[in-house]
Amino acid sequence: MPQAYSWFRVVQATKDIPCSTKAVWDANRVLDQGDGCWATNKVLGNRLGLSPRTVEGARVWLQGRQLLERRQKGRYVYWLVRLPKACYPTSERPSETQILRLAMLLDGFIAEAARSAHDIRSAGPHAPASGSVGTPGLSPISNILAQYGDHHPPR
Repeated sequence: MPQAYSWFRVVQATKDIPCSTKAVWDANRVLDQGDGCWATNKVLGNRLGLSPRTVEGARVWLQGRQLLERRQKGRYVYWLVRLPKACYPTSERPSETQILRLAMLLDGFIAEAARSAHDIRSAGPHAPASGSVGTPGLSPISNILAQYGDHHPPR
C-alpha cells in the first residue's frame, strides 16, 4: 500500500528538493504496494519522461538524505520511501498551514543531512537561501523547531 498522499504534499511543498527528484520520490511512493517499488531506473524514467541516469541520480540524492531506502532481495533492488517522523502530517487531510510548517521542517532535515554527509557540492543549488532567520549557534533543525514548534504524529 502506498504511503499517504499527505506525505507527498509535504515533499511537494519543500523548497530544497528539485522538481524531478520530487517526481521520482512520488513515483516510488505510488508504485509501492506494500513491498517497495521494484521499478528499475529505466522503467521509472519511461513513466516520468526522464532518463534512467536522471532517475538514478535522484534516487541517490534522496537516499543520501534518508528520504528513500535501497534494499536488495537476491539480485533485485527495490526502494522504500521515507519521511522523518517529525514531518508526518497528523491527518490524511492536513491544513495548508501544517503542510507548509512540515515542509520547512523537512527542508531543515535535508540541509542537516547534506551537512552531516559533507555533501556540500550536491547541496549547492538546493541549499537553503542565505540570510535565513535563526538563532546563532543552533542547528537549522533547532531553529525551525524553535520558530514553528515541534510536531509529533499521533500515537
